[in-house]
Amino acid sequence: MEISGRNTSSRVIILGAGASAFAGYPLARDLLSYIEPGLLASDQTKASLNALKFAMARLEADLPNLATLEFLLTLIELNDPFTKESLGPEPWKQEDSDRLAEVIARCFASHQEALVNDPVKRPASYDRVAAGWAAKVYPGDQILSFNWDCLHESILWEHQKWSPRDGYGFELEGTAKWPSNTCGIVFHKLHGSAIWLIKEIEDSVPMIQRARWLFLGCSNQNFHGFFANGSNRCLILPTYLKDITQYRALLTVWEQAQEALRNANELIVVGYSLHPADHLARFLLSSELDRNKTVRQITLVMKEPGYWPEFLKSLGRDWVQAHTTFEDWVCS
Repeated sequence: MEISGRNTSSRVIILGAGASAFAGYPLARDLLSYIEPGLLASDQTKASLNALKFAMARLEADLPNLATLEFLLTLIELNDPFTKESLGPEPWKQEDSDRLAEVIARCFASHQEALVNDPVKRPASYDRVAAGWAAKVYPGDQILSFNWDCLHESILWEHQKWSPRDGYGFELEGTAKWPSNTCGIVFHKLHGSAIWLIKEIEDSVPMIQRARWLFLGCSNQNFHGFFANGSNRCLILPTYLKDITQYRALLTVWEQAQEALRNANELIVVGYSLHPADHLARFLLSSELDRNKTVRQITLVMKEPGYWPEFLKSLGRDWVQAHTTFEDWVCS
């Protein structure tokens, strides 16, 4: 597949979970409770939920500031003694992680389908924020998203400023009849997406599940009897030990994100705290900002600056903070 064209110099916007919270998507601390209904759908996932909730209760008692699903899954990957004592008699297996990925994907995709197709389920401010976001984004913008949801690209599709056909940095198979991405806005989904599927681990371009209901006017891609089962979700589970090398498609995404940061003339960060344990993200940002001689000041759109001041100070960069939420920023 051809890689879609990219600008040599453009604005980069980084989106974290805080940018999607206005539409009902969860922040890190709320993720387990958000996907709980999905985990209750089968006996297998129900057992996983019970194990995770029991371990989370112990975390909240012992380490309340670290009691998130991301930290718990990190301990599981490290085979930490805590998890052996807290998850019950059955060890956590790869099948459990695959089922968790499938539940996360279904919960996030179903949420977005409801926002797109049922206006009654939209927050009262949704249409106003959506219009503000569409107006805030300029042709050629490169958007680095650490979110699984497709909220922001769906909004731009609705406002005719972006297309899933080639708006993820690669042209999707079987989408010749879909409108092309004429505005040049590209979403780099660094942790994958709740709607991305791959047939084989070596696939360099994912497929979009249920495109017809998420991007109205598009037809569904032909999956030829191919079904999602968690193991073929192009989605990185929440853990501090994120391994993008397990998906060839994500290697392309990260390479394009490197180029976007290296050539940026402006950088805006929205709702992303840059946790010290997010080593991959920190390496990406530090290495490419070090090469970038144009961006000297970064705009932080969040009520609290998170871990950015210390990080940017180490790179010799200044910052200006808009002490506000994503929704207030786009509507200002």
